[in-house]
Amino acid sequence: MRKIHISEAKSGDILAADIFGVNGAILLPRGAALTNQYIRSLQMKGIQYICINDEQTDDIVPHPQSNDPATNNEKNV
Repeated sequence: MRKIHISEAKSGDILAADIFGVNGAILLPRGAALTNQYIRSLQMKGIQYICINDEQTDDIVPHPQSNDPATNNEKNV
């Protein structure tokens, strides 16, 4: 797993962790293949960072992500 800025995401990247919206609903599940439309939609929803599968970092365990600024300090990085 590797954490990247949404601007670095490419069509075909595989999510290593669920992506949650501000209401707690899953926007995209772990294992989903990103498409250009998904990437644009995530950007429009304010998602800044995602975790993707990466062979070099497969042993890293993802933590749940949230778009709630109160619980996700990294959103403003």
